[in-house]
Amino acid sequence: MASSRPALLGRGYLVPIRNNKKGVIEANFWIGYPGLIELAMRSNKVSKVWSRAVMKGDHYTVMYGTRDEIVHEPLGGDVVAANLTDVYACVQYKDGAVDFEPLTKEQVDLVRARARGANMPDSPWQTDYIEQARKTAIRKLASACR
Repeated sequence: MASSRPALLGRGYLVPIRNNKKGVIEANFWIGYPGLIELAMRSNKVSKVWSRAVMKGDHYTVMYGTRDEIVHEPLGGDVVAANLTDVYACVQYKDGAVDFEPLTKEQVDLVRARARGANMPDSPWQTDYIEQARKTAIRKLASACR
């Protein structure tokens, strides 16, 4: 099942889903991660939202404590799904505070395993795995934001 991409520019998708109780296919709106970012930016509390993919060989450290931080130095390896080890999403608020949500590839794959249609050949999990992983981190971050 293909989704509708024009006009929404990744902010959201109309996805056909079979409703077995009614015996029909219904259009469902699924917000894309650019849409989540746009909504956050409209809140007037957020100055920046970003996500990154961490590849094998990158220098990557997550630290928690009195000063939580992520240190990520990409080392220029191939940016392909097979090399993905982690993803993270960050938000910087207008007051200067920063929150982040790091996820391992294994955590992303647990989300993928629950995704409807993830194993279909035209699923974004099949065609755009890294983007889906980054979206997953943004969604997790959005649910934890203050």
